[in-house]
Amino acid sequence: MYIKELAPWEEKQQYYEIVKLGHDLNSQSNIIKEASKKQLESQIQSANSIIASNEQISKMLSTNFELISDGIQEISGGLAEMKSTFEWGISEVVWHFEQNRKVLNDIIRVLMSPLDTQAKELKMRAQDAYGNGWYEDALEDFLLSEKNNRYDFSIHISIGMIYLFHLVDKIKALEYFEKAVKYSRPKSNYYTSFSLLYQSLILFDMDKIQEAEKLTHEALTISPNLLEAYYQNAIQNAQIGNAEKSIQHLRFLFNTDVKYVLKANADNLFNVIREQINNLIIAIKRARISKVESQIKEIKNDWKTYKPFYDELKIVCNQYSEIPNHMYRGFSLSHNYDSSIKEIKDILDRNSFFDAIEAEKMINQLIQDLENDKDTLVELIDTIMTYCHGMNTADIRRMNEEGDRKSENTKSTLSKIGENVFGLFVIIGVINGIGKCNHLINSSSYNAFFPA
Repeated sequence: MYIKELAPWEEKQQYYEIVKLGHDLNSQSNIIKEASKKQLESQIQSANSIIASNEQISKMLSTNFELISDGIQEISGGLAEMKSTFEWGISEVVWHFEQNRKVLNDIIRVLMSPLDTQAKELKMRAQDAYGNGWYEDALEDFLLSEKNNRYDFSIHISIGMIYLFHLVDKIKALEYFEKAVKYSRPKSNYYTSFSLLYQSLILFDMDKIQEAEKLTHEALTISPNLLEAYYQNAIQNAQIGNAEKSIQHLRFLFNTDVKYVLKANADNLFNVIREQINNLIIAIKRARISKVESQIKEIKNDWKTYKPFYDELKIVCNQYSEIPNHMYRGFSLSHNYDSSIKEIKDILDRNSFFDAIEAEKMINQLIQDLENDKDTLVELIDTIMTYCHGMNTADIRRMNEEGDRKSENTKSTLSKIGENVFGLFVIIGVINGIGKCNHLINSSSYNAFFPA
C-alpha cells in the first residue's frame, strides 16, 4: 500500500525528470517529446527476442524509431493523444495541456459565466500559482474558488493533483477526484473518464484493486478512445488474477498502437502474467507473418503476369520509330520486385514482432509500387492510342506498308511469350493505326489484366 508516499509508478522516470511545470505550452511539448524518445529508446533496448531481433533493435535506434515514428505522440491533446507515452509521473504537465483544450474551455466558460469578475480572477490566480510551482498558495486559492463554483470539475481535478503529487495526502486527493467525477459526469464523458482514472489510481495504491478495476472499466466503457483506460484496466485485472480480461485489453492495445507492446514489456506490474503476454505477442506476430507470406504469393503471381506485358511494350517502344520518343522516355519499373521480395523474406526469417511489422509495411508499399507501375503502363498505352487516333491517312498507309514487311518478324517475337494476345494488340495497333488501336482497349486480354 502507498497511502503516505508516492508509488513507484507515480514517480517520474529518469527520462522524464526534466519535465516540470512553469514552461509555456510549446516548450513543454518539445521537452516531453524529447523525454518520450528517451523513454522509447529505453523500452526498445530492453525488448526481448520475441519482440525485436538484435538487427531490428539496432535499426530502430539508428533510424530514430522510423518504423514506429508515428508513435511519438503529440501531447497538445492531453492524455488521450499521448497514448502509450503517458506516465503518471508527468500527470500535472498533461493536465496543464488539458486545460488549454478548446473542448474543456468551452465547458468551463459556461460553468463560470454566472460568476463575477473577482471570482474568475481568483481561479486564474490559482492556476498561475500552480503553474509556477507555488502549491500551497495555489491550493488556498483553488479551495476559495471551489466555494464560488462547486460545479467546476476542473478546480477539483487541480486540487486532487496537488494533494496527490505534492502534499501526498491521498485520502484528500481521492475526495476531490470523486467530486471531479460527480460534477464532470453531466458535462463530459471524457473528463469523467479522466477523473475516474485518477480515482482508480489512488484506490490501487490503497490495495483496493477490485474497486479500482470497476472504475477503469467504466472509464473505457464511456470513453472507448481513451487507450490509457484499457491499459490501467489490464494492469488491475492482471493483479487480481483475471488474466483473460487483461490479455483481451492488451490484444486491443497492441493492435491499435504497437508501442504498447514495448510499454507492457517494460512494466513490472505485468510480471504476474508475463508468459501469457509473450504468447499473445507471438500469436499476433504469427498472424502478421502469415498475412505477409500470403501477400508475397499474390504479388509474385501478379508480377509473373505483368512483367511480359511490360517487356513486350518496351520492345514495341524501342522497335518502332513511329512512336515519338517523348511518349515513353523514362518508362521503366519503379521497383525491383524480385530483390524486394527476397529482402522481405529475410526480415520475416528474423521471426520477431517488430520484424513482422517492418515486413508488413514493406509488402504494402511493394503492392502500391506495382499498382503505380500498372498505372504507368496503362497511361503509356493510352498515350500511344491517342497518337494512333491522331495520325493522318498518309501515316496510316505508310505504317500499314511497314507492317506487311515486319509481320513475320513480329509474329515470331510474340510467339516467345505464348498466348500474350495483349502484346499482339499493342504492336499491331501501333503498326496498323486507328482500327487496331480500338481493338486494344476492347480486347478481352486488356480488360482482364486492367479491369475497369
